[in-house]
Amino acid sequence: MWWSRCIGEDAFVLMAAEEKVRRVFKISAVVFSANLLLSIVGFVYIYHTIFHFFWMSFFLAVFTALVLSNVYKLCLITVVTITDKKTIGHVIAFLYRAIFVGGVGMLVAQGILIALYDLFVASIDFNTASILDLVQHTLNENRIIKGVEIVMVGLYMVPFLIKYTIKKSSVFSKTTQAITTAMVTEEYTAFEKTYVTIFKERFKISVACNTAYLDPPFNTIKSTPEEETYGTNKDLRQYL
Repeated sequence: MWWSRCIGEDAFVLMAAEEKVRRVFKISAVVFSANLLLSIVGFVYIYHTIFHFFWMSFFLAVFTALVLSNVYKLCLITVVTITDKKTIGHVIAFLYRAIFVGGVGMLVAQGILIALYDLFVASIDFNTASILDLVQHTLNENRIIKGVEIVMVGLYMVPFLIKYTIKKSSVFSKTTQAITTAMVTEEYTAFEKTYVTIFKERFKISVACNTAYLDPPFNTIKSTPEEETYGTNKDLRQYL
């Protein structure tokens, strides 16, 4: 399942998921691969404009595209769709990812526009073109610039938005949540044992990992302290 590697999802989890979920992830992988190729092309033109040496521009473009694609993949992997609770933290995380993804798409669009601009200039015969022709070409170029930028930002947003369309009631979301919960719980239990052992062996102090929540380390259910009960005057007289 090459497409699972493209988007950074677990192949076994996707194999157990619904056909609809696998289909949207396949679309996401195809778009992700297309974005990687377009980013290489775009960065080649950007670097070539600076260095005027193709092979240096090519290797720098591949390196830059791979670095950004890995960060882009990290944004996709860490998208959380298993909760209905949308806090300020969720909104900030969404905006951060959206700004980064859109920014990468806009940056790649500039390289594509450099290539189109070269074609645009090459298609004009400045010896015979009138001022009206140049104005018309400029207006068309502005439309193309806006169109390319919108398309590139849209392409980079597609895998990002697809992840948000997956319902938390799906097998994929439930399996992902179960695996994540098990991993975090296992690591937290190991941390508690190590914490107690360090204090006991090094400092000869017995400590316990007390918490105000019933479900550490997720801390979503707060424990309520037991209410103190007091006897009546009759109980006091009997005691005396």
